[in-house]
Amino acid sequence: RLDAGNWRPLCPNCGSRCVKNGTAHPPRLIYGVHHNYILHSPQRLLCKRCAGVASVQAGDGVPKEERAQQTWLCHDTAIMEQITEKDPNLAAEFPCILSHINGIDLELHSLMEMLATKGVGPMALAEMIISFHEATWQQNELRWLSHLYHRFNNPLITDIGLKREDISKCPGYLSEELGGATPSDSYLMTMFCRGVERKKMYYDADVLWRLRDSKVLSW
Repeated sequence: RLDAGNWRPLCPNCGSRCVKNGTAHPPRLIYGVHHNYILHSPQRLLCKRCAGVASVQAGDGVPKEERAQQTWLCHDTAIMEQITEKDPNLAAEFPCILSHINGIDLELHSLMEMLATKGVGPMALAEMIISFHEATWQQNELRWLSHLYHRFNNPLITDIGLKREDISKCPGYLSEELGGATPSDSYLMTMFCRGVERKKMYYDADVLWRLRDSKVLSW
């Protein structure tokens, strides 16, 4: 959520000040190294000037996809750039890189960057993530079994009459019953490229700094 006093980002189209416009956009599943998490519905922003323009365009019969964009999400690139300029520390707290529907955690992207330099491709990484997620689930299952063992040996009043056969076995992580999910190798490749593109200016500046004394830049 945007909470910076009276500060509001500017509309990327016309430069007018945006206003809050709800949180109806669905939450996203974010893939992590050892487990996933849900990113809450982002704050939606509205530009009233562009909304007026879009309304006029609608009256003129302009197709919807060609009308002026009037709403933005707080994690859209154009908005995040303004947040970064306003408060770099706040922008740095954003934990993931988003795709159209889901996203990946920054820790996972850092792991991809490191493994890419070692020649490990997305297919191998996808298999690693499956094993990491299943191991995390098994650890949680062992904690649950330990809790049940304690309850059987030190039952509460509500546990009277409870039998071992009344307790079902925990489903597997990737089973249909549990619905665990891990990213595919093609999705990892797409998100790797998207993350690298975000750092393009940093990489370009770093390369120029490293080559500052080389003959290449003197041409």
